[in-house]
Amino acid sequence: MTRPGIIIGSAPSSGSTLLVTRLGRASNIYQTDELYIFDKPDWIAERHPGLQENWDKNFHRGYPAHFEHESRLVFPYEKSAPRLAEFNGTYAEFCVSYMNEKASENGCGRWIEKTPTNIFSLPLLSERLPDLRYIIIVRHPGAVLRSLSKRKFNPFIAAARAYYPMLVAANISERDNVHVLRYEDLTANPAGTLKQAFDFIGEPFDQDYLVHGGAAGEPYVPSWQFNPSMKIVERDDTQPAIGAEHAFHTARFNANAYFLDYVGIERSFSFLQLCEVFGYDVTLDPTTALSIKPRLKRIDAYAKYVARSVQARRPIRKKWQ
Repeated sequence: MTRPGIIIGSAPSSGSTLLVTRLGRASNIYQTDELYIFDKPDWIAERHPGLQENWDKNFHRGYPAHFEHESRLVFPYEKSAPRLAEFNGTYAEFCVSYMNEKASENGCGRWIEKTPTNIFSLPLLSERLPDLRYIIIVRHPGAVLRSLSKRKFNPFIAAARAYYPMLVAANISERDNVHVLRYEDLTANPAGTLKQAFDFIGEPFDQDYLVHGGAAGEPYVPSWQFNPSMKIVERDDTQPAIGAEHAFHTARFNANAYFLDYVGIERSFSFLQLCEVFGYDVTLDPTTALSIKPRLKRIDAYAKYVARSVQARRPIRKKWQ
């Protein structure tokens, strides 16, 4: 009998790959690639008319994700479409059934699926599929924004992708089927933090899981700090300073309020409140704060314009980004 599956969501560059490769070391857990099947709020909420009827025809089409340049195929490693049209149940139940079959085929009692954009559906999934286990990993927003800037993310998108996972985590962390951890704790105390995660999913923890196995197909994770034996060791992952550019990023969060409404998450925490909840210092020194104040006002005005344009489905002029 297949045990409840495990779904991981996060911001980009927040350690989700580090986490899933360690949890996937357990022999009972079938670890998949990123499938982009659980990150569709419309589909999970059954707000997508004709999904089953048009499934085969649209299967290999790249479905638009939540932000520009993130179009992804669902079930990207399947050559033929899993038979959603013949399934008697919801889309979410269909995905779980598919994953259960894959775990059984690979001789495992349960599965784990990590796609960072799963974070967009976790509030819905954790209610509609309460037997599953959900893990959210958060990271200092300064580190996330720095990474996304290097990857040429649009600054508004980068801001939303850093902010939203913390907001989801703060809103649903009290649910019994949700576990939240910080990237900084994972790197500072890998054994202790991983043991908490294994306890949460109900699997025994082994110190060998800290050793990179090097098995065929297992991704090498250069972000970890390894000693010569390839064992993950503790490190001081110092929080980055929040400078002027990061302040500009945080000012852009208002532009993404429409998306929070779309997935049904109340904006019950401001950005600064969220950082306080997770122990992240994002304060600016007074001199920097004063020097960037005029530009922040322009960004705020543009953010409100972006939000209104997106809600009305109007094109957006690129200005003050």
